[in-house]
Amino acid sequence: MPQWPWRKKRSNVDEYGRSSLWHHAAEGNLVSLENELRGSTDNVFAADKDGFTALHVAAQNGHPHIVRKLLAAGAEVNVIDCYGNGPLWTASRQASLAIATESAFEIVALLLRSGANPHHVNNAKRSPVVWATRSARLREIYIAAGVPVPTDRELDQLPV
Repeated sequence: MPQWPWRKKRSNVDEYGRSSLWHHAAEGNLVSLENELRGSTDNVFAADKDGFTALHVAAQNGHPHIVRKLLAAGAEVNVIDCYGNGPLWTASRQASLAIATESAFEIVALLLRSGANPHHVNNAKRSPVVWATRSARLREIYIAAGVPVPTDRELDQLPV
C-alpha cells in the first residue's frame, strides 16, 4: 500500500492532522466554517494524515451547504485521499446505502456539476460510478449528468 507523503507540521491541528475547519465541515457547522474561511482559505486544501480533506468529510457526513461553501472557497473537487478516493467516491458510496438521505444525492449531483471526475480509478481499481449500479436514484443522477453507468454484466467484466 502506498504511503501518504510526509507532511510538514501545521499549527492548530489535532494529532490526526485535522484542522478546526475540518471539524466544522464534519459537524456541518456553517457559521464556524465561514468564520474560519474569513481568516484564511489555506485550510480548505489541508488534509488529515489519511489525505481526507474538509470536502471529503462534508461529503461523507451529508452536508451539502458545507460542500457548496468549500467549493466556492476553492476546494479541489478531485482531491484524493491515501486510498485514491475523491469526494465524489465518498459521496457516491454514502448515496448508495439503503439509508441514504436526500442530502447524499444532492452532494453527488453538486460534485458532478462542479467537475468531479466520475471515472477516476482509486487504489482498488474502482471508480465512483460503480456505486451508481447499487441505487436507482444514484443511477439517475449520474445519467442526468451525462455519465454512462455500467450494467451489472459490464461490471462483471471489469478487471478486479
